Amino acid sequence: MKTLVVIGHPDVATSSTQGFFKHAAKQEAGVTWYPLVAPFDRGAERALLWAADRIIFEFPLYWYSVPAVMKAWLDEVFDDDLLGTAGDRLAGKELGLVVNTGRALKDFAPGQGQSFTLAELLRPLQALANETKMTYLTPLVVGQFDYLTERERQELLVNYRQYLTAPHPGPGT
Repeated sequence: MKTLVVIGHPDVATSSTQGFFKHAAKQEAGVTWYPLVAPFDRGAERALLWAADRIIFEFPLYWYSVPAVMKAWLDEVFDDDLLGTAGDRLAGKELGLVVNTGRALKDFAPGQGQSFTLAELLRPLQALANETKMTYLTPLVVGQFDYLTERERQELLVNYRQYLTAPHPGPGT
């Protein structure tokens, strides 16, 4: 299986979270770790998507959405032309999300401080998967990475590597 990890972060080089993920991804065969840098070459970006079996969007949650670089990439690469004939080339692929938050995950529980669950906030990306006929994977969400203990980071490492490469159960399983 070929996995493409699309990194939407405004400053990948200084991010402790992305440094952790990059190191883990580089240990896995068949995984391409791909930080977004504008300007984008639409044809090259699409070729990367088409070559992958699993596509992971990896980003910090910025104001309840993806960062600007990922939004610009989505707007440019996933245009109306892609949803036509070319859109079928994404059908059957898997779309996963690796999201990190600056807030504790409990803040996104129903009735808590953020008023919305992460599933609700990530719904537009699930809609993208549906529109392109990709299988949407349950997101891997990391709350407050810098506060994780060493044990929690080791568990995250295992979970992250499995998320990138392990088979995911199909719908209804």
